[in-house]
Amino acid sequence: MNLLHAWKTLIESGQPVETTPEPTPPTAAMAHLVAHAWECDVLRTTHPWELDPAVCRELDKRYGYTPAGTWSRLAGLAAGADVLHATTEGFVALPSPADFAAVDPDVWRRRMLEAFTKRLIPPAAAAAL
Repeated sequence: MNLLHAWKTLIESGQPVETTPEPTPPTAAMAHLVAHAWECDVLRTTHPWELDPAVCRELDKRYGYTPAGTWSRLAGLAAGADVLHATTEGFVALPSPADFAAVDPDVWRRRMLEAFTKRLIPPAAAAAL
């Protein structure tokens, strides 16, 4: 069976093509992270700026997804954007969920980009981007 015939058979079979779900926007994922941090008081960490895997599993179970880059890396980005505060015990939410929601999502996107490019990556790597 040649490739063209196999392709034609596949298309004519009427099987729906599975699509991957749309990724959750980072601001929505960060809102979930803030809400969870607000309820827990402190998001435990295992290493500096790294969420405890148990916390990541709680977030996965509660919200039903893992954001691009994982919850742990999102927490680090949130700390760089002054949404979370890194302490020796873990991450603490700075704004309340209501205060976070009251700010325009474009402001949070800009702050995340600035946190990534100015605070979280080495200058040589940022220059390469």
